[in-house]
Amino acid sequence: MGIKDLPEVDRPQKLRARGSQALSDAELLAVLIRTGTKGKSAVELAQARLEEAGPQLARGSGDDLALTRQLVEAGKILGIEVLDHIIVTKAGHTSLREEGYIP
Repeated sequence: MGIKDLPEVDRPQKLRARGSQALSDAELLAVLIRTGTKGKSAVELAQARLEEAGPQLARGSGDDLALTRQLVEAGKILGIEVLDHIIVTKAGHTSLREEGYIP
C-alpha cells in the first residue's frame, strides 16, 4: 500500500499536524526507513521489522550495548560518570544499569 492509498488522516503530514504521539511505532520507524520497496511501503517494512524484534525491542540490541560501553569508556576519559542508559518503548522500558551492563 502506497502513501496515496492511505486515508488522508494517516499520511505523512500527520506527524506535523498531530505530533509524534499520534504515530504508531511502525510509522515512526518508517520515518527513518524513508522509502519502501517494490510492493511494500516503508510502513509495511517497519511493521515487519518490529514483529521480528518482538519483545526484545525493549531490552536493547547489540548496538545499544556497544554504544553504552563506548559512552561509559568516553565518560571515564572525560571524568563523567554515566549513570544509566534507559531504553523506552511502548512495550516497556529497560535500565541497562539494572541489567548489569553499567557497573
